[in-house]
Amino acid sequence: MKDLIILGNGIAGMTAALYAKRANLDFKIVGRDEYDFGQIANAIMVENYPGIEPMPGFDLAMKIHDQLENNGIKIEEHEVLKVWPGITPENRIDWRIAYKDGEDKAKAIIYALGAKHRELNCEIEEGIPIHYCALCDGNFYKGKDVAIIGGGDVAFTQAEYLSKICKNVVILMCDENITAWPSTAERVKEIKNVSIEYNFPIKSIKKRDGRIYLFTEISNPALSFKYGPIVDGVFVAIGMVPNIEPIVEKEIICPNSYYIYTNDECCSNRDGFYAAGDIRGKTTRQAITAAADGATAVHSVCSYLSRYWSK
Repeated sequence: MKDLIILGNGIAGMTAALYAKRANLDFKIVGRDEYDFGQIANAIMVENYPGIEPMPGFDLAMKIHDQLENNGIKIEEHEVLKVWPGITPENRIDWRIAYKDGEDKAKAIIYALGAKHRELNCEIEEGIPIHYCALCDGNFYKGKDVAIIGGGDVAFTQAEYLSKICKNVVILMCDENITAWPSTAERVKEIKNVSIEYNFPIKSIKKRDGRIYLFTEISNPALSFKYGPIVDGVFVAIGMVPNIEPIVEKEIICPNSYYIYTNDECCSNRDGFYAAGDIRGKTTRQAITAAADGATAVHSVCSYLSRYWSK
């Protein structure tokens, strides 16, 4: 049985692996795909990671991945189906993992499986593609008109990227509350082919004559819908949903937010279960805080193993 299994190979998981190696733990790191680095891979540009010049998020993740390889750490590829606590013959709690292709167990778990894109809750006509990554799919709309739905940092940075390859970009917000970093928002507002539509909650997306029509409800009861922008492509950036499906012990999860509740040391309310990165219930989800979580979680694991498993 391993001392530690790290689930997830984003920034948090890979940082945890580096610290686990330094702590001389018997551990492994597991990811669905060796190069599936989570949300950081979709970041068009990381501009605020200390000591690193601005670079695409995937490139930053690759630097950490290469650092793992240089330290002899290999990411194992498995799809995680279920995580639950077990009892050893010595009456200690261990943690069991069911993969699509087998099972595993460890004295402690660092759960760093992150979050996935929140999907639009509206009527979408069959056959209309909805995109979540401008870096991945923006080139499909070179010289065309696109809409991006959302008002946060991801929406505005993706709009900035799309403005360089698309004819026009419109940001559609459900209210007037821009939550992007002020410097990012101000920069995007100055781009000539980017516009912002406020108070525009999308209720229906339909396709007519080869183009995409976006509709919203309005207050006039005589008219149930009005046209919004007519575009060629739709991108969505309305937040994330934590990947908690494999967790059997639901009391680990905060019932209001569905993120994993932890203290400042990344400890959950169950012995041996730690969380790091976007999956944690916290206010700031950035690459630098994910890295900090990974380091903190390993420190907590070391203390736990010394206290609980060395008896």
